[in-house]
Amino acid sequence: MQDVDGKYAVDVALKGGHLTTAALLEADPVKVYIHDAAFEGKTLLVAALIKQGCPTTFRDDRPDETSKSKFRLSLRSMTPLMAACIGGQYENVRMMLTKYPDTVIPCVNERDCNGRTALMLAARSGNLEI
Repeated sequence: MQDVDGKYAVDVALKGGHLTTAALLEADPVKVYIHDAAFEGKTLLVAALIKQGCPTTFRDDRPDETSKSKFRLSLRSMTPLMAACIGGQYENVRMMLTKYPDTVIPCVNERDCNGRTALMLAARSGNLEI
């Protein structure tokens, strides 16, 4: 739903600096892929999606042409933790591991379709701080 100026609630919340509200407004696990949010560093949105029950073990199952990040990198078969690691999103990784350890820590040793773990993907991408 839009206001009379054609703005959505999420846009108004972002403009006003209400990041938590904006994240909650956007946090629809059916419409928003947690993988994209994790890769792009949208920490509040990732936390809101996890709170709403989005499984952290969920692997991106979109076809390659639709699961590509803005850098044309395919996130197919990756977990959200892997997406955050490959995107160099240290804050997302830290938040997922510390705030949701029961659901995220089991993903640490999960492997993508090429046999690589989240840590391996981070190192391969040059994100050594992770």
